This record gives sequence, C-alpha cells and structure tokens, in this order.
Amino acid sequence: QTKLAPDPTCGMSLGSIVAFGDGNGNFTPTVCLVGGSFPIDVAIADYNGDGHQDVAIANNVTHGITTFLGGGDGTFGAGIDLPVAYWTNYTDVVTADFDEDGIPDLAASHYNGAYIFHGNGDGTFAVAGSTGSNVLLEAIDAGDLNGDAHVDVALTEIYDNRLLLCPGNGDGTFGACDTRTVGGFMREVGIADLNRDGLGDAAVSWQSGNQVRVFLGTGGGAFDAGTSFGVGLQPTPMVFVDLNEDGWLDVVEANRNLGDQSYLSTLIQIPQVLGCIDGDADGYGDPASPACAFPDLDCDDANAAVNPGAAEDCGNGIDDDCNGLVDAADPACAPVCTDADGDGYALEGGACGLVDCDDANAAVNPGAAEVCGNGIDDNCNGLIDGADPACAAGCAPVRAAGPRTGAAWVYLGTAVLVAGAGLRVLYRRRQGK
Repeated sequence: QTKLAPDPTCGMSLGSIVAFGDGNGNFTPTVCLVGGSFPIDVAIADYNGDGHQDVAIANNVTHGITTFLGGGDGTFGAGIDLPVAYWTNYTDVVTADFDEDGIPDLAASHYNGAYIFHGNGDGTFAVAGSTGSNVLLEAIDAGDLNGDAHVDVALTEIYDNRLLLCPGNGDGTFGACDTRTVGGFMREVGIADLNRDGLGDAAVSWQSGNQVRVFLGTGGGAFDAGTSFGVGLQPTPMVFVDLNEDGWLDVVEANRNLGDQSYLSTLIQIPQVLGCIDGDADGYGDPASPACAFPDLDCDDANAAVNPGAAEDCGNGIDDDCNGLVDAADPACAPVCTDADGDGYALEGGACGLVDCDDANAAVNPGAAEVCGNGIDDNCNGLIDGADPACAAGCAPVRAAGPRTGAAWVYLGTAVLVAGAGLRVLYRRRQGK
C-alpha cells in the first residue's frame, strides 16, 4: 500500500490535488486546484477542444462545478464556475456527449435530482435540463444501457433506496427511468458490459447492506432482478477493471469507517457468477446458459480451442470455428486454385484437379489434344510430340533397306521416316505398304 501524503498548502475543504505518477506506482502531489468548497468528485475530458485534458470538479457546498482547463504540461488555468444559481449541493459528476454534437457535456447528481450541462466547446457549460427524481441523489454514471447508441444515465437515491436507469434520447433529454429498489445508502453506481453480451449492465455499492449488487441488461432497456455479492464493511467508491486479464471486468471498491486503515474489496468475475456459463473459459458462453446473450455462442464449451473466434483446422474432423461446417466444407478450408488462362485447369493440382502445365496458354492443359510436331506438351502428360503415344497411334516402325549406321527413326504422323547417309526412305502404313 502506498499512501499519498496530504498537501498542507491545499485546503482540505477547498482544494483538489493533482498528483503526478513516476511510472513505478509512486505519486507526488504537484498541483492544487482551488475551486468551490468541499469538492466531492471529478470528471476529466477535453472540454475546450485543444487536445489537452481538462478537469471538472463537483463541489458540495459552493461554486457548483468548477472547470480547470489543462495546458498539456501539468498546469491548469483559473477555475471556471457555473452560474450562481447552480452553485450548491452536488454529489457526483460524469462526462459524456449526451446531445451528440461532438462536445463533452456534464451530468451531475444533486440534492434535488440530476442536472445536465451542455458543453459550449470553450470550457463553459449551459444548463440543458434535468432527469431522475426530485430527491437527494448520491451517485451518477453514464453509458449505453439499452444498446441504441445513445448515452443513458444511472442514478442512486441515497435515502429512498432506489436505483434509476434512465434512457437517453441522443439530444440531451431522457425518457422515463426504470426503477429498482435496492436498499439504503447506495454510495456508487457504475455502467459497463459486465457479461460481454453487448448490452450495458449496472452495479451499485450498497453501503448499509455491505454488498455490490449487479443488474444485467436484457435488451430494450430492461434488466434482470439483480445479483448481490458480499464485500467489506460500508462499501463506497467502486470501479470496473480487468484485474486478472482474462477479458472479463472485475470490481474493486473501497470500504469506509474502518479506523485509520483503508481496505479494498475485489470481486474477480467468474462468468458463471453472473449467470453465463463459460465452461472452458474461452470467452464464449454455453448456449444452454440462459444468461448468455452473446452474438456468438460456443458450440463446444468443454474445449477452449473450439469457439466462434477460432480458426478452422482443416482435416481434423472438428467444427473449430462453430459455423456448422467441418473441414473441406468450411470456406476457410477451400483450396486456392490459380487458373490464369481460364481454361478450367489450375496450377496447384490436388484439390484443384489436374495440374495445368502452362497456365499462360489456354490451349495447353490436361484436357487438350496433343498436337504432334509443334514441340509443346499440349496435354500436360510430360511427353512431347513423337514421345507421346497420341502421336504414334497411327504408325508402325519400318526397317530401312541397306546399312543402318547413323540411322534414326523419326515419327511423322502416320508415317516413319528413316534417314541416314545414302539411305532410301520407305513408308509403310499399318494397312498396306
């Protein structure tokens, strides 16, 4: 555990500390951002479009939300406040592009509901509206809960025991909220795709119940009844991160009121915990598991090498990529056949058929007739002209009269030419002389 020492020059109830890391897990308090009193949460984005990260701080008592524009070198400009009418009682803040104009906006939970602030693109914000109930809200997060590509929000009512899941319309306004009763003192809420089905899920840290409760999205903005997981005493902040690098998000949350010690609880996700069975842990769920709503499901949940993301192993008799096609029937195993001259015969042979011995000449291929006397292996059988049986079929060899010294037999069509020094030339066909 590494403790970040307080900066005595940065007032506890007025300042927010920016600590620079050295890459080895050590942090040094470097910048004190003094805005309103009792800063309670931060949201980071490029609010003025200059390519540098800026900081928006939600204050609980004065100045509402103060924005500090970053210089890109660890320095920040003077704080920019909201209008005075919106200065008090914020409990949490999150940034997202709620109206889809390409400029980051802010949403903040408040003692009297939640406010949406439209980003002007210069680091200032205009009040755009509100959502949720008009009661004290403790936490807020943003994300796509229903798969419509618009940003939605999740809110917690700290005293009324309710979780509100509110769909965004893409213009900065929100539809009717789905309400879930959990329990008192829900200190944090988060949105993420926890079961990797392409739908946003919501989780809350429930302080009075010492639990993290997860609600899985089931599509169309609907959610299941929720599953609870025990953690340490009085859980408060919560984040999602893949701690064991298995592709599944885990939960880390901090517990409060435990003396001088700080305790973290970690929930390492086993896919079955959230209702989706992944027996071979390859990241693809068992089709028999009703909570698995993956776009692609595993066809063999006992073999991690077989799943929709695997490559087809041609020749092993297994549907490796789960597309219903095995080996040669799978397009991934289809042979590559080169037929440059378009004569129907390829260079590769094997699964492509007979080998074309000259793929630049359509008249030369295994289906062509041998043309005797042109010096070409027209039918690709490895024999040329007189050496090819096709050229000798109509002839029989004859004996030359006289000396044979230096004689050579040359087949010309259906006749035989016997040539030699001072020799006669005789022709004899199979039928007659």
